[in-house]
Amino acid sequence: MSAPENTHYVTPEQLCVGLYVHLDLSWMDHPFSFSSFKIKNDEEVETIRQLGLSRIRIEPGKSACKPLPVVPLEKPVLPPAVAVAEPVDLEISKDRKERIERLNRIKRDIAEVEKEFQRAADTIRNLTHNVYSRPLEARQEAEKLVGKMVECIMSKGDVMIHAMSEKLGEDIYFHSLNVTVLSLILAKELDIGEEESRHLGMGAVFHDIGKIEIPPKILMKTDPLTKSEQSFFELHCEYGHDIATKIGLSKQAADIVMQHHEYADGSGYPGKLTGDKISPLSKIVSIVNVYDNLCNPQSINDALTPHEALSQMFTVKRNKFDAVVLKAFIHCMGVFPPRQHRAAVQRDAGHGALGEFGQAAQAQRPGI
Repeated sequence: MSAPENTHYVTPEQLCVGLYVHLDLSWMDHPFSFSSFKIKNDEEVETIRQLGLSRIRIEPGKSACKPLPVVPLEKPVLPPAVAVAEPVDLEISKDRKERIERLNRIKRDIAEVEKEFQRAADTIRNLTHNVYSRPLEARQEAEKLVGKMVECIMSKGDVMIHAMSEKLGEDIYFHSLNVTVLSLILAKELDIGEEESRHLGMGAVFHDIGKIEIPPKILMKTDPLTKSEQSFFELHCEYGHDIATKIGLSKQAADIVMQHHEYADGSGYPGKLTGDKISPLSKIVSIVNVYDNLCNPQSINDALTPHEALSQMFTVKRNKFDAVVLKAFIHCMGVFPPRQHRAAVQRDAGHGALGEFGQAAQAQRPGI
């Protein structure tokens, strides 16, 4: 992909605090959270200089200053004996060694979590298939999965998010998994305790379980649903609540299954609940569910980038969500790079994960 016209290149020596840089590397090849960011301190300058790049792409329009001027280096006149001497090996600094070790450790953690992520999607697929034939087993499998997720997110939520940065499959079960992981990370941001987080995780895992009662031709339809189709689709919340009750989910989890499409302004379904009538945990899943549906819709052509999705949620749909929870979610997604379609990643090249909320994204998908 060619670089945007409003970008320029500088040498490592020209870097300084305030420049907005684009590191043309895989995020796993550098220790920063994002590949595009504004340099905040001298330590970041030195870290970038040690990445081995001969030139670094900057964006003047987003920079707070100009790059340092190019200082021509005078070629020293060396005695013949010195000129032909073998180059002296430079010892790698202790800080650089520690950064390399930390990066390698993160890579190993991510590789392991990616395997767990794939296994988790398989688990959700199995428990969905077994929810009628072996309901107790399905609930127990979900409890094990959620327990592992809660423990993992409490210790390394950033690794969980990085492992989601690649599209690991086209399976519909990844939606339930995405919503569960992001809901639990949002719960951590909101200082929700472990027990409540487990209820949250169970509700998130099963939030769409009622869709097994909806005809595939409605679920897989990419065109707007007719009025009758939309009414039928909305029944998945009530169908799901019945299933959640039958398999023995807690009231907190069952409420999530029923209320994950309820909005604070009363425009949601099935009960058109408002404000405090929506359970606190349901407010979390409602926000995350909308976000993942915007980033990963049925048709990839309708996919929004994380920046576009968050912009639309903040500027267009803000009244639909609890203000405190939405603010916490935006903060979360500003810290961690979320999972997204590769096409969306390419469209968002050169953007930060959040950017400014100056304009709402134009695309809106009805029925979410």
